[in-house]
Amino acid sequence: MANIAKVGWERIVFALINKLTFGGKSPFFSRTQLMSTSCINDAVAVSAILGHKVSPQNPVETIQKTLQNLRDKNFVEFLGNGKYKLTEIGKEEMLSRCGN
Repeated sequence: MANIAKVGWERIVFALINKLTFGGKSPFFSRTQLMSTSCINDAVAVSAILGHKVSPQNPVETIQKTLQNLRDKNFVEFLGNGKYKLTEIGKEEMLSRCGN
């Protein structure tokens, strides 16, 4: 069951990245954008829709860990100074998971 939650959070973070990159039109985003109150609130709301805890105890930590997992899978590239780039395989994966 942990794998289902992990996939769910990857999908949530991809949805946030999709929003920040305008559907992958601009591959760049920042950790600051991803960790904004608006994105955190969106993530918590979507997690409830997906059947996760209504109020995750540590959504910021969960998003941060998920971002690291996406980096480890080469879906995003860390550029330094809190800046990230959505890779081509990351863009394909994001679009397949977000339905765009």
